[in-house]
Amino acid sequence: MKICAVICELNPLHNGHRYIFEKAREATGADRLIALMSGHFVQRGTPAVTDAYSRAECALACGADAVIELPVVYAVAAADKFASGAVNILRTLPVDTLVCGAESDNGELIDIAAHIRAEEPETYKSALRACLDSGLSYGRAVTEATAATAAGQGADGESVRAMLSKPNNILAVSYRKAIVETRSDMDFVTIKRAGGDISESFSGTFSSASAIRKILDDDTVSAAMPAKSFEVLRRERKEHFVRSDEFGALMLAALRDSAAERIEDTPDCAEGFSVKIKKLADSSASFDDFMFSVPTSRFTRGRIMRICLQNLLRITKEMQASGYNCARLIGVRRGARDILGLLPQNIITDVRSESAIPAHWLPCYEAEKRASDIYSLITHRPAKFRRRLITAD
Repeated sequence: MKICAVICELNPLHNGHRYIFEKAREATGADRLIALMSGHFVQRGTPAVTDAYSRAECALACGADAVIELPVVYAVAAADKFASGAVNILRTLPVDTLVCGAESDNGELIDIAAHIRAEEPETYKSALRACLDSGLSYGRAVTEATAATAAGQGADGESVRAMLSKPNNILAVSYRKAIVETRSDMDFVTIKRAGGDISESFSGTFSSASAIRKILDDDTVSAAMPAKSFEVLRRERKEHFVRSDEFGALMLAALRDSAAERIEDTPDCAEGFSVKIKKLADSSASFDDFMFSVPTSRFTRGRIMRICLQNLLRITKEMQASGYNCARLIGVRRGARDILGLLPQNIITDVRSESAIPAHWLPCYEAEKRASDIYSLITHRPAKFRRRLITAD
């Protein structure tokens, strides 16, 4: 059996995601497609617009054969840790090809950037230090250092820089980098996104997830979503949409309740920035006030949100670096249940298999339950961490 995988957030699932699922099968000739999907929280440090189970339901209806939840310690991580954590899990599965949707389908440029990032030649390290010393954010510094190193190796540095200016290209490079670093024999294929570059403006059939999220209450979004996905969105928004103010209050309360040392131990925090975070958290009247004051050129809004969420979920640097590779199967298509027999022991398929988790990884697993409990609170529903497997025809 030939299996391909797509790493995704589906926040929410739109026509572009369905297009990637379809093209992934075509490009790889796969018999089965696994979606490794973020759970209740996503990489930008925010709650997903609908819960993991609802999005798994959509994925199964739109081309996935099985949905495995990406552990929260990686789902709310910066791009490289997000990618390496996901690839580490896929390496335990019988996956032949990782497929990624990106703004570019220039595999050569992606490969050049990935090898520079993985191998870190001295020219790259020197350029990165210089960029960071100039005050650039880490992400921007990585882009500039990679482009400069590529140019020094005879490649088109400007094309590399332009390629790395697009968010999905950055993730594609991170996935390829993780495959190179782990010496995995998984093939890697990029598929150019339908609808061009990501835009914040709603543009119909192939609008981006960020554009859709801006107008979730408007039925116009149905034009950009498969019927099942819109049906689920309409169902969930009646009662279970995220209460942003309540989520912000929880984030601020957790910061106030944490010592600077604990905040510093979150994976995205560094350089003593926790002192500023703690001071502003104690003096801000609301989370919005806090977020207005705290970002800097080095610590972007997205990075700050991840730090706050990592602190709320009690995710530490050690947990993210632990190599944790236990993940929950949350959905499977009835016609693809043959895939269940191929899943290794680290894939949790029922409550009984939780007992097999090694003791040193239990903090990571506890973070999963904590994330589920918090998401349930901010969507006004009972906790449902051990919900039964989602199935679909």
